[in-house]
Amino acid sequence: MKLTLRIALPALICLPAMAFSQSLPNGDMEIWEPLLLGSGEKPTGWDTPDVIASALGISDRVVEKESGDVESGSFAARLTTKDLTAPPPIGTLTVPGVLALGTIIFDPLTLEVDVVGGLAMSERPEGLVGYYSYAPATGDTMSISVVAFKEGAQIGGGVFQSSVASSGYEAFTLPIAYATADVPDTIRVVILSSSGFGSAVAGSSLLVDNMMFTGISSVDGLAAAGIKTTLYPNPTSDFLNVENPKDVTLTAEVFNINGTKVAEELLPSGLNQIAVGNYPAGMYMVRISENGQFLYSGKFRVVN
Repeated sequence: MKLTLRIALPALICLPAMAFSQSLPNGDMEIWEPLLLGSGEKPTGWDTPDVIASALGISDRVVEKESGDVESGSFAARLTTKDLTAPPPIGTLTVPGVLALGTIIFDPLTLEVDVVGGLAMSERPEGLVGYYSYAPATGDTMSISVVAFKEGAQIGGGVFQSSVASSGYEAFTLPIAYATADVPDTIRVVILSSSGFGSAVAGSSLLVDNMMFTGISSVDGLAAAGIKTTLYPNPTSDFLNVENPKDVTLTAEVFNINGTKVAEELLPSGLNQIAVGNYPAGMYMVRISENGQFLYSGKFRVVN
């Protein structure tokens, strides 16, 4: 029996509401917590069908902590589409692996599933980037979607899909297209090992790791002053040009996607270069400050 993704009815099982955060929570999949019922874990800050499955007495899990095949760090998330056997009268369900910034709800009477809510936001992300590795079952497609809301109305979104098997981790870029100039108050992210509940094919496996929003900077002193710092080329393999538009020397700190500082450079006024040729491939953040006062942050990607 296939699950269908529709508007959920009032009689339903809900995952607990997640704690809200301005940036993408636990995008590197490094922090996991036990499920409230039964055995297993889930990535902190994300909802999965496994909380509902455990409430129904199902022991198998569609989202699991992966330690042997990661893009970087210690862990990734493995999402697997499986045939799960629930108690009567529900029976066997084909359930995709799902990670959701939002709340997954399930009606055991109609078998309808939905994702509602999302991550509270006060900024306007440009997109979502990260890494994935996909092993699809025949005819299946993985999906990563972002939907932006303002006062309950959708104002933007984007989707990344692939039906091609990966030879290893590949970078994905998911731009968010906005229909209005509004700043969203909620962002919903849904990641599936099969592109829909109604079309899930058991056996598809999706690994995701090191994800982050782009275009987010909670405090940006340079932008507030009407000055834009430029980071280029992006992506890069040898060096990163950093323009300091001020008349004083600034400090640039470079962090990898796990938050570890990998470099610190002084930036005199004008054009500067940061050598990145020895950096492992991946996403990095530059944080620029003046005498300890944060001014600007930007992200760039290193490719080999």
